[in-house]
Amino acid sequence: MTRTNGSHYILDDGTSLVRVTAICNVLNKPFLATWRGRVGNAEADRIARESAAFGTRLHEALQAFALDPTSGGWATNLAPDLEPFAYAFLDWWWANVERVIAPERLLVSRQFGYAGTTDLVAVLKTGPVAIVDYKSSKAYPAGNPQPDPSWRIQTAAYAEAAREQDGLDVTARLVVQMPSNQAGSLYVHSFDAASQAADFLTFRSLLYAYRWQEGLKG
Repeated sequence: MTRTNGSHYILDDGTSLVRVTAICNVLNKPFLATWRGRVGNAEADRIARESAAFGTRLHEALQAFALDPTSGGWATNLAPDLEPFAYAFLDWWWANVERVIAPERLLVSRQFGYAGTTDLVAVLKTGPVAIVDYKSSKAYPAGNPQPDPSWRIQTAAYAEAAREQDGLDVTARLVVQMPSNQAGSLYVHSFDAASQAADFLTFRSLLYAYRWQEGLKG
């Protein structure tokens, strides 16, 4: 069974592949440093833990839905605080998703030496095969949140691995954002096929930088 040690996936054959999220963390995010400086490290760590716990619960609920969208069983134990997020997600789902290829899909690129798990691979009603990732990070400003720059390169890495591993021609990359500070709101950030090559090149540059940094550790 594939397992993770935090920064890497360990495949069944023992191959160790760096995680996409670990590579994306190489990207400089000065706004995070500014925020930590404003609230303090202890408070920032507490908020990060709470956000991660909320995101895990929301992802698990949406994954249960994607595994069997029509049964309704996924909602049996849905926590009340997740309900407005789930309802917003369902509105988006029924309007846009034609067919599920795979929920919670581990995508492996042996060619480039990385792996990552995307929340959904699906055929959209407009036709294209899409990589879809869910985010619950807080969004500002309300009504017009800006996507995290790392989302572009994260989804580009998933799209390339889906082509290599599953032979899929992914031409749509979506991040469905349900901000934890805006219950019931949902924003879709779309990265088109024209930017795939440039975004993946950026990802590869970060992959090389990650390996260089790891090499310095001896």
